[in-house]
Amino acid sequence: MKLSFKQTSLVLALGAMSLAPLGSQADKLTVDSSLSAYQTAIGYSGLGYSTSGVRILPLAPKGSTDYVEPTAENALKGTYPLTRYLFVYVNKKPNQALPQPEREFLKMVLSKEGQEIVIKGGYIPLPADVAEKYLNELK
Repeated sequence: MKLSFKQTSLVLALGAMSLAPLGSQADKLTVDSSLSAYQTAIGYSGLGYSTSGVRILPLAPKGSTDYVEPTAENALKGTYPLTRYLFVYVNKKPNQALPQPEREFLKMVLSKEGQEIVIKGGYIPLPADVAEKYLNELK
């Protein structure tokens, strides 16, 4: 089974004459500390990484002036413009059943307990009906 995740975050600070990249960060604490250190900094990171020292901005979809607040509800509805699902991929042979260890792992991820772990990790859980749909497909 192959699981991979790549999160890239970019932090920029506005100088007198230029926009200078401070670095591409994979660590939410590094991003937050970089943003907090510069009053004119702007960064891109996951919605689940919000902290009290960093303000997440409302955004408007392209061509609109209707700004959408960065809330879990708006992320789930897909109305916040920088929302996306994180996918779990499983490497299995075509037309063959999913091996038992991978099946049990996915069942745990989709379970109530698994979704509580997602919340503790700072992410937004799947809607209950979506988790239930995929959980039923694993039975």
